[in-house]
Amino acid sequence: MRAFYKYAVFLILGTVLGIGSAWYALEDEHGFFRLKYGPWVLRRKAGAPDSDPYTIAHFIRSGMLPAKALEVMYFFAAADDQGRKLDARCTYSLDGKAIDASRWSLSLYDENGNLIRNPAGRYGFNSENIIRSGKDTIHLVLSPEARPGNWLPGGEDGKRQLILRLYNPSRTYVSDPASTPLPTIRRTKC
Repeated sequence: MRAFYKYAVFLILGTVLGIGSAWYALEDEHGFFRLKYGPWVLRRKAGAPDSDPYTIAHFIRSGMLPAKALEVMYFFAAADDQGRKLDARCTYSLDGKAIDASRWSLSLYDENGNLIRNPAGRYGFNSENIIRSGKDTIHLVLSPEARPGNWLPGGEDGKRQLILRLYNPSRTYVSDPASTPLPTIRRTKC
C-alpha cells in the first residue's frame, strides 16, 4: 500500500509540474521562446518549419495562422515603453520611422485577440492608408476619444494589445530583428 501512495504522489506531482510548465511556456512572459525589443515582442519561430511546439500552441490559442517566417514578421505589444499594460481608457502616442517592407499593418486587439468594436469602424492602419507625419515618419494616436489624423479607437474598458505585421520584410530585419525600427508607445493621458 505504501508503494501505491508513492506512485500516486509522483503521478500527481508529475502531472501538476507538466501542465504548469506547459502553461508557463505558453504565457511566455520570461522570454523562453520570444525576443523583446522595448514593449514589442517577436516570436522568432512563428511560421518557421522548425517552430517549437510552444510557439505553435501560442498561435493556435490566439486564433492566428502565421505565414512563412520570411514572408511576415509579427511583433506584439501589450504594454507601453514604460512597461505599463495598454489600457483602453488611456491615450497613447505611437511614433516611428519608415519600415523597410513591401507592406506593413498595425492593428489593435483586446487582451483575448478580438478586434475592438467601434462606431468609426477603424481597426488598424497600414502602409497604404496611414497619413504620414513626415517623409519617413509615422504618428498614430490610440485613444478612447476621437482624434484628427491617424486615430485608433481604444474602446471603453479593458487591456489592449497591438500587432505589427511586416510583409516581405527586409532581409536585414529577418537576420537581425533588433535593427527593425519599431514605433515607440508613449502614454500621454490616463
